[in-house]
Amino acid sequence: MTFRDQVVTATASQILQTFAPAQIAQLIRLISPASRCALMSPEAFEHVVAFMSCRTGHRAFSAKSLHAARLVLVMGASVAGAAADAGLTRQVVHRLLVRIRTRLDALPGGLSDVEAQSLLAAAGESTALPELL
Repeated sequence: MTFRDQVVTATASQILQTFAPAQIAQLIRLISPASRCALMSPEAFEHVVAFMSCRTGHRAFSAKSLHAARLVLVMGASVAGAAADAGLTRQVVHRLLVRIRTRLDALPGGLSDVEAQSLLAAAGESTALPELL
C-alpha cells in the first residue's frame, strides 16, 4: 500500500466516524465530477434544492425527482436519459424541470434564466434570503 492509499483509507475512516450517512452522500454528490454540458454546479444545485424545499406552500421533491433533476441540471443528461435512469416518464421529468424553473422565476431580482450564471446567482441569493427576511 502506498502512502497515498494509506491517506485515502485514513480519510475515509475519519469521514465514516465523523459524518452521518446522509452527510456522506451529500459530500459524494458535491465532489463528484461535473459534466462540461451541465447547467449548474453541484453546490448550486444543493443550495437551490435546499431553498426550494424549505419554502412553505410548495410540495417537496421526491427522491426520484431530485435524482432526475440532478442528472439533467448537474450531470448534463437529457430529459429522456434522466427519466429512464430515475424510473420516471419523460413527461414527469419535463414537468419537474418546469416546476423548478417556475420556482426560480418567483425568486426576487429576476433570476429566471436557466443558464449556468443565473442559476449560480439564484443559489447564492437563496442562502442570503432567510437573513433578509
